[in-house]
Amino acid sequence: MKKDPKLQLRSCKICGRAFIGSADSAAKNICPDCIPKADRALDKVREYLRKNPRKTLSLQELASEIGETPKTVQALYEDESILRTEKKKPPKKEEPKEKNIGNRKKFSRRYRKGDSKE
Repeated sequence: MKKDPKLQLRSCKICGRAFIGSADSAAKNICPDCIPKADRALDKVREYLRKNPRKTLSLQELASEIGETPKTVQALYEDESILRTEKKKPPKKEEPKEKNIGNRKKFSRRYRKGDSKE
C-alpha cells in the first residue's frame, strides 16, 4: 500500500476520534462527523457576538451562553475559526508645539521658572 504524503492521521478536537485528514498545517482538526456540529456552534457564536459586541467572556462562559459544550467552542478557537482581537489603545495626543517667537519665548520660560536675570 502506497502512502499519500498529502494525508495524515489526525485526532478530532471535539469527539477525540481518529480520522484521516490533510497533512496541511492549516487544516482543521475536526472530523467529518463533527463538522456540522462545529458549523452550528460557529453560527451561534457569531450571532451572539454581533448582538453583544462589547461583552467580554471566557470560552466557558461563551459556551454556556450559546448552549454549546466548552470543548466545541475551544476547538473552534484553537482552529482559529473564532479570532481573538486585542483592544487597541487610542493614540496619545501630541501636545501642540509652541510657536517660535524669538527671544520672547526664551524669556517667558525663564521668567516662569524664576530664573529671571533682572
